[in-house]
Amino acid sequence: FEKYAKASEINPSKDNIFNNWGTALSDLAKIKENEALFKESFEKYAKASEINPSDYSIFNNWGTALLDLAKIKEDEALFKESFEKYAKASEINPSKDSIFDNWGTALLCLAKIKKDEALFKESFEKLQKAVDLGGISYNLSCLYAIENNKKEALRYLEKSLEQKEITALFASEDEDFELFFNDSDFLALIQKYS
Repeated sequence: FEKYAKASEINPSKDNIFNNWGTALSDLAKIKENEALFKESFEKYAKASEINPSDYSIFNNWGTALLDLAKIKEDEALFKESFEKYAKASEINPSKDSIFDNWGTALLCLAKIKKDEALFKESFEKLQKAVDLGGISYNLSCLYAIENNKKEALRYLEKSLEQKEITALFASEDEDFELFFNDSDFLALIQKYS
């Protein structure tokens, strides 16, 4: 943080200083579950976006920081703020898969809390778009698992494991796959990539 502060003194018009500073703050905030650090990160993202409102990564990172705080607080308003940041990022760069993966994941988190079918549907659309753009497929596999669609859940899980997006151990402990913890096909897939 001291280095970013020094860099911003030297060149206060460099958006990536504030974007990176915001990410460092939000990473620590997530570890410590510290709302004040999250709020400080939001200020850095706001500053970065004032300097360069056409950099999608600022809004994508800002959305992720909001999502991390929303999950800690289970705060619907924060989830919705994260959706707005992802929407802005996608306007700037509609072909960036990570935006849609993050957005779909945020929608999925809120859908699980609220048990809201419309949010599950919207999450599916965003996660499928991320995969279609060449992004990771793990979060889509999780959604299929939650929906108890074993065929698609395992198909996308295998793709995720093949591409080393996650480890077999991680998947075997992910509560999204709880319905399949005793399923022989799921267990065989986990074993294959262990």
